[in-house]
Amino acid sequence: MSTKQMKGEINELGLLFQYGKRVQKEVIGREIEKEPSPMAKKIRDLFFETSSSVSMEFPYWYTRRWTKLEGEIRIIRRAEALKAAFAHLTPAIFPGELLVMGKTHYLRGSYPMPWLSESYFMSREDEMYREALEAGKLSSDMVTKWGKGGGNVTESGGNIISIAGKFGLRKEELPILIKTAKMWKHKSVEDIGHKYEQMVPEYKEKEAIVLT
Repeated sequence: MSTKQMKGEINELGLLFQYGKRVQKEVIGREIEKEPSPMAKKIRDLFFETSSSVSMEFPYWYTRRWTKLEGEIRIIRRAEALKAAFAHLTPAIFPGELLVMGKTHYLRGSYPMPWLSESYFMSREDEMYREALEAGKLSSDMVTKWGKGGGNVTESGGNIISIAGKFGLRKEELPILIKTAKMWKHKSVEDIGHKYEQMVPEYKEKEAIVLT
């Protein structure tokens, strides 16, 4: 260690060496903050300005393949379902991208996973269909809430159905969502977990505590 470092001077990396000395009262940054490259900044800004969108493409193909392999070894069944889902993703290349493809063909996209939990979609089936009928009265621009990190689709409007007040789903994909969710009834992680949860001796006491 050099004499300058032992004296507590800041080096070219912005780090302060305090070997053998007391810690100073002021807080000194330990990280080097850098600005993103112009290309990365452009893509990031575009991502932040994009509404959160949902696609049923992945869940549809995953469920279709999973159902077809009824009776197969579970790990093989899941692997085949994932393979089918990824193989049928619609490729999308956005301007300025070097690494392409994502979970959906939307820039800020996601997809439901009814094999984990399907009850939310089934419980809101009628409500979502009513929203779909009323959605045409509003413009999709009127129901998007912009904040840090992107736009949350808080209400249904135009051709878009709001999912959980955050994601936007195209109206024509709603029947696929409901049908896919119903196919996972009593088979999802949520349902199977609840089934085994009820076998615990103290289950009723736990439910009573939750409800109070």
